[in-house]
Amino acid sequence: MKEQSLQLVNMPEAVSTALEDSHGTLLAANPCEVKAFNRALNRLLWHGSESGTPEEQALHRVHAQQWALRQLEVLPLEPDQSLNPLRIVLTTLYIASTSASEAAQIVPQALAHAHFMKSLVTLVEESSPDIRMISRHQSQQEWRDALQTADRDANYHRLGQLTRHQEADIAPDACVAILLLTAFAPAEVSRLIQEKRDVLFSLAVQRLLGPQSIQLALSVNDVTFKYLSVCSLADCPVAQVPEATVADIAALHVQVAQTERWRGWIMDLARYPHEGTVTEMALPIALAQLTATHWAAFIDAVELWTLPKTANGVARLLVPFIQAMGAEESREMWRLAFTRWDNWDYGRKAAGTGLTAPSTCSFDFPVAVYYASLPEPEIKAEIERLQVEIACVEQTWFTDKNALLNERNRLSSRLRLVQHALTLLHPPNGGPQALPPTIKPESEFADVRYQFFDVHAL
Repeated sequence: MKEQSLQLVNMPEAVSTALEDSHGTLLAANPCEVKAFNRALNRLLWHGSESGTPEEQALHRVHAQQWALRQLEVLPLEPDQSLNPLRIVLTTLYIASTSASEAAQIVPQALAHAHFMKSLVTLVEESSPDIRMISRHQSQQEWRDALQTADRDANYHRLGQLTRHQEADIAPDACVAILLLTAFAPAEVSRLIQEKRDVLFSLAVQRLLGPQSIQLALSVNDVTFKYLSVCSLADCPVAQVPEATVADIAALHVQVAQTERWRGWIMDLARYPHEGTVTEMALPIALAQLTATHWAAFIDAVELWTLPKTANGVARLLVPFIQAMGAEESREMWRLAFTRWDNWDYGRKAAGTGLTAPSTCSFDFPVAVYYASLPEPEIKAEIERLQVEIACVEQTWFTDKNALLNERNRLSSRLRLVQHALTLLHPPNGGPQALPPTIKPESEFADVRYQFFDVHAL
């Protein structure tokens, strides 16, 4: 391999000192020497250990940036030459800048010739991300193995847990190289992600690009990279993301729905719908383009909790869906929701659960819409049946008082949704409300006798 050389003229003092401190040369073939150079230069240039005032130190960093840019213009980047001079230049550019993004932004497009792009690709191919934060209860290899297992099984809920508070540590030169490739040759970054099939590398790229990774994910044929990109924004308030982000994430949902990984994908991203988030805006757009098979996975994904916030989150997600689809075309969604809700029955089969008052649940809106799709005589008959059961509940034998209260509250919880179906069919003058009214005791007598206590009203 031929050697490259860097111009020594006007080399910043910090760069030459860092090379001396790291016992390296501009042609260091040992990756450890390049890492040592990175640490030495970072200590000298960025943390202000150079002499001079803050203004003078800022000038040192500008000088280092200008020197690095001049080197990029003259480096003879041939295929058979060492990449170490390029690594040193990109590392200098990175450390002299406030961020990797700034370092990449000051590189002019005129430098994006074929040899430069090829050198950047090779540099990224040879990079190997490490993990910045490791649990003291888990080795690095155990964490990597867990990542790969979650990826293999399309267990994106587990993958999200593993990566949510982790950072992938990648060399400064590779950081700048990835950003330059994303700007000048994004297809190369897509190809690298697809060919590497390395969750840690995908995580490093996503963390580096931030919200910009959404655009790249649209062209990457790797569901895990798509997931990491969407997951980072899914719960963000919609007002805090660029306007096009919602449409892009909706398109990613549709893309993944065409793969066998849809169920694992939606089981995490739709688990806890929140009001006002990117997911709330993007998911109904996608669901309206999908089939009942995809809807079934979505219905299975949502946690059936008795929290008012979850009821509101699901309602705000599904109101745009029914508006886009129409009542007839969306009918299967409501049937699927009803079936799951009916089997769940407010945790009737779960040990250690109980209701201290009639309760909301995540599916308040879709279940009410299901009942509203039935003939009106059937709705009224169901209301009457539930009212009779509630009136006669004390005539049934229960093992204790709590069991009686739980059964009565469960029946009352069902009744409020059937009654709301009539409101949806015959809305008041102000228009229908998606959700039933706030839960209150039906009377002062019932409040005392049945010990009404709404834990969510505290």
